[in-house]
Amino acid sequence: MLASFLVSPEAGAGGFDKWRITSESFFDYARAEGYWAELRTREQLDAAWAPCETGPYSAFRKEFRYRDKEEVEPEFAESPDADGIRACYDLQQTYFVYENVVDKCRKRILVENGSAKAYNIFTRSCEDVPDWRSKK
Repeated sequence: MLASFLVSPEAGAGGFDKWRITSESFFDYARAEGYWAELRTREQLDAAWAPCETGPYSAFRKEFRYRDKEEVEPEFAESPDADGIRACYDLQQTYFVYENVVDKCRKRILVENGSAKAYNIFTRSCEDVPDWRSKK
């Protein structure tokens, strides 16, 4: 289900950099915190992502890949689907945080000096990472 979701951007032409996600990277940081806290399994993540895969957000997914939210929002701000598009963007950003945390914490890289924990912008912990691993 998340095939297109799993291909994450690095720094792109528009300045987006998945390694520098902060609370300001989300339309609604509290919503993103909820995704992190409530979507604990891959099945839950897939279910939450399903409307993003087939709904209005799917038309904007490539735009978001290499551009910050402020750059793209004017393109859909007047759409009746704007709230859903923002929610999907926040879910995708949350997944990028997950990738960063897994890369640093689960591999135990830089954990000793605390650098890995900094990638978990939600709780600053390596101990509460959702299990969103692909079944492959």
